[in-house]
Amino acid sequence: MYWSVAPSVLTRRLPNIAFERNYPGMLSTFEASQAHAKILKLGLQNNPLVLTKFTSISSRLNVVHYACSFIFSEYSNPHCYDTFLFDTVIKVYAETTNYKHCAGIGELNWGKMVHGLVSKLGFGDDTHVGNSMVHMYCSCGDGIGFAEKVFDEMCNQNLVSWSTMIGGCVRWGMSSEVVRLFRSMQIDGVRPDEITQVMVLSACADLGALELGRWVESYIKREIVEWGLSYAMR
Repeated sequence: MYWSVAPSVLTRRLPNIAFERNYPGMLSTFEASQAHAKILKLGLQNNPLVLTKFTSISSRLNVVHYACSFIFSEYSNPHCYDTFLFDTVIKVYAETTNYKHCAGIGELNWGKMVHGLVSKLGFGDDTHVGNSMVHMYCSCGDGIGFAEKVFDEMCNQNLVSWSTMIGGCVRWGMSSEVVRLFRSMQIDGVRPDEITQVMVLSACADLGALELGRWVESYIKREIVEWGLSYAMR
């Protein structure tokens, strides 16, 4: 009962979208504060499921800072944080910087604050959280160096980790770094998916690296053949 009722408390606080279009920011802050008050009134401020839902709703209302100032305040209980909450917060910041075209350094500073909390509370070794942090930093041009640092320090880099880092470099025109990452990916024995392969081909074209481009193209064809054979043998 405790877990099933809690999220619906926030869902009922979603705003009227038409009004929000006409008066951006006004209803957003009001609705967020109303949901915040309801959470406190019901004593759910330490419920990670409720905090995660509140973060998601705040993202839709474009008041993420409000949510984080509540969730990570000095009165908060850090023992209620979990991997899913941090993963949601980081993804929300990545989306926010994406939508704002990375115009201000304020978003990067907030992202660094969340990163600091993640590390301080021992979630830094979680692969899913690490991937989200790489994506968050890649979403802002000033953060690509931080993305590389997080990526390099990850204990377990999976396909998502490599694809996210390569995608960030492609986005900011770092074609040489894309090629370097792809080669390192091969050395580590991680097989790129179709999206990663296309991104690498794009980087090769940008660099005029025809030989490498042909190799990547032959690699893709070989992967398709191997996939077809393995599927036929099932």
